[in-house]
Amino acid sequence: TAAFELTIRRNPVSVTLRDRQGKTLIDNWIVDFTKPNASWLLAANEHIYGFGDQRTDIDKRGQTLELWNTDTDFHAGNLGAAYKSVPMYWSSAGYGVFLNNARKSIWKFDGSSARTSISVDGGEFDLYVFVAPNAKELIGRYTELTGRPALLPKWFFGYHQGGAGN
Repeated sequence: TAAFELTIRRNPVSVTLRDRQGKTLIDNWIVDFTKPNASWLLAANEHIYGFGDQRTDIDKRGQTLELWNTDTDFHAGNLGAAYKSVPMYWSSAGYGVFLNNARKSIWKFDGSSARTSISVDGGEFDLYVFVAPNAKELIGRYTELTGRPALLPKWFFGYHQGGAGN
C-alpha cells in the first residue's frame, strides 16, 4: 500500500497530501511558479519543529524565521540569526519539509491563521516532503537524502576543554 496520497488540482495549482488512513497532512499547498514561493494550511493543533541552530521557541508555530547563516552576538539579543540554519522542519502531523536551496529563505508560520508560507531569495525551489509515522523515521528519511555523519573515532570522545561563553 502507498504511504501517502497526493491530490493535485489545477487553476490555481494546489496540492493536498494525505497519509494512508486518509488524514490530511498538508492542505491547499499553493505553489507560485513565477517566483520561488509556496503556501499551505496547517491543522489547528499542528506543531512545527526544526530549522537548526535557532534561538527561539522549540515550537515554531506563530513565528517568522529568516534562514541565513550569519555570525552574531546572541548575547546582544539577535535571536533570529543562526550559525547553522537548516531549511527543514518536521510537523507533529507526521510529515517533514526540506528546502534544498542555500539562498536566504523566509518561513512564516502565522499564529493568527492557519496559512503558512516559504519564500526564497532566488535559486531553485527544490522542495522535498517526507511522510513517516514518527519523528525518528522522518529524520531517518531526511538524513537518507542529505547524508549521515560518520561515527567519530573513540579517542574523540575523551577529555574536552572549551572556552565558549568566557
